[in-house]
Amino acid sequence: MKRTPSNPLLGALSSFFEGRSAGRLAYLLVLPVLLLFALVLPPISLPQRLFGGGGPSYTTVYAGKAGSVSDADGNKFSIPAGASKDSVSIKLTALSQDEFAKSAAAQTLPPALAVKSRFYQPSLQGSMPARALLSVAIPYGIDSLGALDVYGVTGKKWSKLPFQLYRDQQRIDVNLTGAIPDGVLVVQTRPQAPVISADLSTSAPLPASANGVLAEVSPVGLTIADNGGIAGSVSSQAAAGASSPYQVLPTISDLVGGQLRSDLVDIMITNSNLRQQHIQALVDLTVEKLYPGVNIDYQGATPDNKNDFTGFIQDLAKALHAKDKVLSVTLAAPVPKSADTWDTGPYDWDAIARAADIVRIPLPLNNNAYTGNPSPVETYLQWAVGRMDRYKIDLSFSMLSRDEFSNSYSPINLTDALKIIGPVSISDNIQPGGQATFDLPKMRDAGFKYDPVTGLYSFAYSDSQGQAHTVWLESADSLAKKLAIAAQFNLRGVALRDFGDSLEARAWDVLKQYRQTQTPTFQSAPAIVWRVNGQAVGKAPVSDPKFVWTVPDQIGDTQVEAYLSFDDGQGLAGSAGSTVVQVAQNTTPSKAGTGSTSKATATKASNSGNSTAPAATKTVRPPAPQPTPKPPPAPASNFVGQNLFNYGAQLNWTNADNSSEMGSLNQMGFKWAKIQVRWCDISGSKTQADLSQIGRLLDTANAHGIKVMLSIVCAPKWSRADGGAGGSGPPDNMQDAADFMGGVASFFCGNPALGAIEVWNEHNLLTEWHGKPISAALYMDMLKRSYTSIKQKCPRVIVVSGAPTPTGVTNSTAMDDVAFLTQLYQNGLKDYSDAIGAHPSGFGNAPDVPPGTPNATGQFQGHRSFYFRGTMEAYRAVMVQFGDRNKQIWPTEFGWGVDPSPKPGYEYEKFITESQQAAWLVKAYQLMKSWGYVGVGFVWNLDFTDMSNETGAFHILGRPAFGALAGMAK
Repeated sequence: MKRTPSNPLLGALSSFFEGRSAGRLAYLLVLPVLLLFALVLPPISLPQRLFGGGGPSYTTVYAGKAGSVSDADGNKFSIPAGASKDSVSIKLTALSQDEFAKSAAAQTLPPALAVKSRFYQPSLQGSMPARALLSVAIPYGIDSLGALDVYGVTGKKWSKLPFQLYRDQQRIDVNLTGAIPDGVLVVQTRPQAPVISADLSTSAPLPASANGVLAEVSPVGLTIADNGGIAGSVSSQAAAGASSPYQVLPTISDLVGGQLRSDLVDIMITNSNLRQQHIQALVDLTVEKLYPGVNIDYQGATPDNKNDFTGFIQDLAKALHAKDKVLSVTLAAPVPKSADTWDTGPYDWDAIARAADIVRIPLPLNNNAYTGNPSPVETYLQWAVGRMDRYKIDLSFSMLSRDEFSNSYSPINLTDALKIIGPVSISDNIQPGGQATFDLPKMRDAGFKYDPVTGLYSFAYSDSQGQAHTVWLESADSLAKKLAIAAQFNLRGVALRDFGDSLEARAWDVLKQYRQTQTPTFQSAPAIVWRVNGQAVGKAPVSDPKFVWTVPDQIGDTQVEAYLSFDDGQGLAGSAGSTVVQVAQNTTPSKAGTGSTSKATATKASNSGNSTAPAATKTVRPPAPQPTPKPPPAPASNFVGQNLFNYGAQLNWTNADNSSEMGSLNQMGFKWAKIQVRWCDISGSKTQADLSQIGRLLDTANAHGIKVMLSIVCAPKWSRADGGAGGSGPPDNMQDAADFMGGVASFFCGNPALGAIEVWNEHNLLTEWHGKPISAALYMDMLKRSYTSIKQKCPRVIVVSGAPTPTGVTNSTAMDDVAFLTQLYQNGLKDYSDAIGAHPSGFGNAPDVPPGTPNATGQFQGHRSFYFRGTMEAYRAVMVQFGDRNKQIWPTEFGWGVDPSPKPGYEYEKFITESQQAAWLVKAYQLMKSWGYVGVGFVWNLDFTDMSNETGAFHILGRPAFGALAGMAK
């Protein structure tokens, strides 16, 4: 049988010699053509090798190998090892700037770019490798490395190219993927009019000063739903339309009920149907509400789903662009890998920036990030603009001040921060016509300082435990520093978070100057301004705030206030405290017509800060002040100063053998049990409630020597106008809650097992406070009434304030727990509680590690709210700040879950073993006992053993934790 050669060229030769003459003649024409192609194409490329085409010749890079070519200046075009599956040929040429200026490509260069280098022309023959690299020297004449960029052109279209700048080596590496551009330029970017955007919450209306300054607002409150839809609501101020003064881009986040639900994001992006449904829901939102676009803020996605997240953003961008809508994406802070590279986790910065119209990146909080040349912040932003188009980048940062302590911090607004340096002190024996000395003793001790690098003012104080605190004040000075950084890199603009009324007045001038691409200029001179009855009477330096005031011959209440000013008294940043001095008239009357005045004496009143003096003149005396009716005083706590530390656990009491449960507590040596009483499930009307089950449990507990805390939640339908629609929440009339809790205390007061009542649960979350706005003042209305009612009916019952849930965010569905606790104290918590409830969740972090400590899960780390110790220390600091050091924190729920197949949102549980759970619970109790400010700590939970529910992961019955807690020294 005849065999055909496998090589085509040999086959052709064979046919030539074996075939007919016509075939031979054809092959005489074909063979030279075949040979010519073989010589011309890579890898031989004979013409280039022989003649070079008037320039450098091509160099062959073989499949899988590394190879490069260089020009006379040392600039290099290279193919990394493994980047190419086939052999390719490469070369590098360049045009001078003058030659480039005459080219067609120069005519289409964007006007915001100034040419700073030669026009590099990398060239490649063969299949495009996965990656190529162009390394060029940083050119001379660059005004600012922060404004340096790299652009490529293909045909007439210019685009930003990703690059990495190496200062030490004076080199730029340009990453080339997808295709090799016709040419590459290093350019100097020019500043453009920056955009200032701000979050918009339901509780913080925009001030009039925002007009003409803010160009964009992002109302918060919308979240991803578990069906791919959108849940939540936004402020009524967020209406969009032709008449809106702002571009309105609502933020959709994965903060659901104050908890980060990254599981919803992972499920959505990995399920093609859910992904499409969610994209359609987002597009429909923009169309129906006339929004110009949306801002996506999905944090904590699983790094393994990086490609899926990128695909979601790319698909969403296409869908929105088809409707002429804008896509903004908020990215999480990357993790440093080396001095000039960062790990972006599940977010492909390069790809996301190409797809999105706006990209918001966070500014680091650490003050040390701003020192050095270059500073870590500059290195970070240099890397960021290398990855992304700088004209798409918004630099995002919070406007709140910070109270730092023990490697942790609590955000605090400027108004509350200044109150720490109060109260006002006034000398005794004030006489009309005499002199009074005003002072801020804490201010003098605080060591008020200014950091010229960050623009932050700071002061220090120590709490009653000796814990050192440093408060960093955000002001116009620090804002100007941040804006200068954004301007240095010619970014699109800035995105202001935690934007509210506490913004210092000068900040608006700073923002206006930035908006006009001007460098903010102003002179700061901090001072204490003293005001009497609303009028400034003098000022003093912050280092010595004492001021002597001449008392006028007037009578009545006189309010004295101390304000901090950052500009030598021209503007007032906030009050550091106030007090009221009452000047009372003697009963000796003056003679008519004599012009004489009666003698007067003065006494110093309490630091209420709530009184305002009536207007008075030198010729007309104001009427004698009338006493202000006061509410009935709160019943005094009979537990303050007592060490109530003990051990407890929450029971699954509604479907379990209570006797067995109490026996389990006895085995562990635990003296307390907690049960949650759902008022809504046992009350059919205001006068009817079935307390029989509670009674049976209390009887069983009493027989075992166990004390019980009742945690009362969920108002019944009859007490709410909405009939309980939407979920658990408080009653419309808080007195209804007080009557029920007082009734329970009265009914069971004779049973020794009733030890405490916790008034509500996690009311800084919408999930427990449906039907009402999240409000510390509103909850305090409930607590004040309930505390008074319980104490009147059964004084021996310990009243525990409802525990907030740890969350570091504030929006329409949640409030930061430390900020919430602060507001509770501002509304009277100290006087209406025996103990302070807390839920110090540990997530995947050990109980003794400080906030910021990384964990094996890669999630739920960094912020104070993710750490048991961080939450406890932050709460204690607030208590000490408000003079409540003699009271204890009751952790009414704490624990660590263990589940090899965790429920969505609890993925960290698969990293925790049962033995680890046991060790951490023991360690937590040891810590609480050593602190001395902890009362009863309740493990969550004893016996919720159903693993089909997320509560099951936390149970201890039948696990090593049970034995470890039983054997623990008490």
